[in-house]
Amino acid sequence: ILTDLTEKSKFREILETIRKNVQGGSALADALAKYPKIFTRLFVSMVKVGEAGGVLDVVVERLYDFLEKTQKLKENIQSAMIYPVLLTLIGGTAVIILMVFVIPKFAVIFSDIGHTIPLPAAVLIGFSSFIINYWWGILFFIILSCYTTWMYIRTPDGGFKWDKIKLEIPLIGELIRKVEVSRFCRTLGTLIKGGVPILQSLVIIKEVINNRVISKSMANIHTGVKVGKGISGPLKESNSLPPLAIHMISIGEETGNLEDMLFKVADIYDNEVEMSVKKIISLIEPLMILMMGGFVGFIVLSMLTAIFSINEIPF
Repeated sequence: ILTDLTEKSKFREILETIRKNVQGGSALADALAKYPKIFTRLFVSMVKVGEAGGVLDVVVERLYDFLEKTQKLKENIQSAMIYPVLLTLIGGTAVIILMVFVIPKFAVIFSDIGHTIPLPAAVLIGFSSFIINYWWGILFFIILSCYTTWMYIRTPDGGFKWDKIKLEIPLIGELIRKVEVSRFCRTLGTLIKGGVPILQSLVIIKEVINNRVISKSMANIHTGVKVGKGISGPLKESNSLPPLAIHMISIGEETGNLEDMLFKVADIYDNEVEMSVKKIISLIEPLMILMMGGFVGFIVLSMLTAIFSINEIPF
């Protein structure tokens, strides 16, 4: 049924292959594990536990809840960024049109008159001329810089440094931490509730945390749990989670209700992420409008000043 309902042909082929593997005697988890880019280790591990315990339907339902809330958080962040991106594109396009098509016409007029124009207009005309004559060099430099930076970030050392820089950016770093806390708690709660052993769950968690600095700070948690320290103790030592999250996890351990407490922590920080995104957007929007307006205003004023200076030419 799933194969017939799937619209994407590539995914339909994958489902058909999985069906044939299961018909041939393979476990569902083993069939899913052959496609790690689609079915994550978390997904496969929970399906494996569900098959072994005869509760696959319950496990799949929990996976659905987990994926739904994770996707909702991702969509909230993406939708909040649409307006700033559009504003940047529209404002940038307007500035490029002014620099490439409008200012050169004024430059021709001033050149024909032979009058010395004010410094701001002269700087603007010179910058416009540079863009028109050397746009290919500017474009090449931008592409080369982006490619070099991207390749460096993909290296282990570069990626770690980049993640560290992101955590130090005001507001953005706080937002990243909250997202990672939510992801950590919801994933761990889902795995534990799905019957995955806690030590195996902590190994899987490392693949879920995107920020390498936070992931590295959690490296000793697995060892701490293994020697009987519990989760909250090693988490506190790692300084990777906020005090509120650690205290709530500690209470969950003491009351034997760890997975439910992890879900509560995740819900709290999902709301925190939503509020933080709104706060950042509310700051970004006026700043971008001021910057774009200031730049366009500078162009207009520079040209007007140059035009008015023509009146000083003796005839």
